[in-house]
Amino acid sequence: MSLLATLLLPAIWVVDAANGPGTHFIDVQTAIIAARNGDTILVRAGSYRPCTIVDKALTIRGAGFGATTVRGIEVHGVPAQEFLLLDGIRAEVPPGSVGPGMLLIGPGSVLLNDCVAFGSTDTQGKDGLHVVSGMLVHATRCVFFGGDSTYTGPFIAQGGHGAEVLTQARLIASCSAFLGGNAGDNLSGYTFGGKGVMVVGASAILFDTACFGGDAGVALVTTMGFGGDGVYTVAGDVRVVGGQAPVLQGGVANTLAGVTSAHAGYAVQRASGTAQVHNGVVMLPATPGAALTSGTIVQNIPEPPQLIVSATYLPSGETDIWQPMVVTYEGRVPYAMCFLFVGFHPAWSSSIVPDLLIDPSDAGLTVDLLDGNGRFTLNFTPAYLLGLTGIPFLAQAGTFDPVLGPVLSNCDVRVYGQ
Repeated sequence: MSLLATLLLPAIWVVDAANGPGTHFIDVQTAIIAARNGDTILVRAGSYRPCTIVDKALTIRGAGFGATTVRGIEVHGVPAQEFLLLDGIRAEVPPGSVGPGMLLIGPGSVLLNDCVAFGSTDTQGKDGLHVVSGMLVHATRCVFFGGDSTYTGPFIAQGGHGAEVLTQARLIASCSAFLGGNAGDNLSGYTFGGKGVMVVGASAILFDTACFGGDAGVALVTTMGFGGDGVYTVAGDVRVVGGQAPVLQGGVANTLAGVTSAHAGYAVQRASGTAQVHNGVVMLPATPGAALTSGTIVQNIPEPPQLIVSATYLPSGETDIWQPMVVTYEGRVPYAMCFLFVGFHPAWSSSIVPDLLIDPSDAGLTVDLLDGNGRFTLNFTPAYLLGLTGIPFLAQAGTFDPVLGPVLSNCDVRVYGQ
């Protein structure tokens, strides 16, 4: 029985391109093939060839996006009720190759934590993050860059999108940034800057997040260069929520005479579907005099409460388990009843409260009262969580409003390390 239990325990695999002490594999793809659901793959600093993950629930942790580079990541499905965690990784397509930095194809759930992804620069720039077919993605403290377009010819030069979310996929981003790629000068055809976030037949909720459209180069013959939108949706559902640094801005369009406000990108463009912008979000014109929005945008929605986690980071990007942490919930209603969920399994949705990103069945619940300033503060040192290092913790808070019901905060994700 003890042998069987040992065989069933999740394994930890070490990948090191330099084949240092304790290495199991020198290649990420080989480790993925060997790993079983629930296993952890630790990827040391280095550059690694592209990898593909098919229907596996794994934890893949790099040494930080400044140290661990994977030359493109593809995910094809994650088992139901499980999740794939990618943490501290830089995904960048190598020169000469074409594709998005991260391609996530559903169904399933993926958690991206402290990652950076770059789409390839090519005749048509590719997306930093491409999510499709019902995949549910939660990105925390991540940055996604669309690739630039180098095309010159009679057709369209199109920069890649920071993120493209399609066909019933769902993106939830916190404290992240999305930047569309630029389209260079194309004297024969149209030029289009990439969108910061493009949502088509899907949904996105963006907390404390910046989205910038890419710039469009000179289009001499057609005189049509179009700056990319910060956020664009068609037949989708987009909500942009304020916080500490939420900025939306479209990209500029250029002519031989210089920058023009004509055809500049919008901060938000809604072709169809729904688009909501909360009142804490800063929208900037691409150029002076350029329009901020296009289509019907619901604006100035009252700002929801905020959950703020203050902690010490390790060089890997993980939260230091030995240092004090402060969890502050800014509920804004003095003495109101509040609650704090802390979950270990990112189901990220609830039929009970639609905007609740943590499944109550997988979470611990604390109920208290806000103080006279409308705050709830929890101080602790997470050293007692030694057995849970490397596992994502998700936290979300809320206030019981007698009229509106539960009013929910953003969701924060932490991975603890030593």
